[in-house]
Amino acid sequence: MFPAWTNVEAPNMWSGMVSLARNKLPYVGEIPASKGIWTAMCYHGNGVAMGSYAGKLVADMVLGRATGECPEVMCKPLTKFPLGRARRILMPPVYAQLMLQDCF
Repeated sequence: MFPAWTNVEAPNMWSGMVSLARNKLPYVGEIPASKGIWTAMCYHGNGVAMGSYAGKLVADMVLGRATGECPEVMCKPLTKFPLGRARRILMPPVYAQLMLQDCF
């Protein structure tokens, strides 16, 4: 993707599945099945800006500072994707295909 960087060393690398929500929106709030456990996740590739914003929102929630700032769509509980755990088998080929599409 960046030929000029071919010989640049990278001391750290990240690899893994992306945290996505079925409704394509970040989620901020308490995990419904785990009372007392809070999260902010599913940034869809906008992690730097959205992660900072969502972190502030979830911190306010945990501390009981109801600011009313969290958009309602970001506070709705997540819904499950179809196929359950079978998606883990299907996603690597999908990611490979998308990577090939990026190359051409």
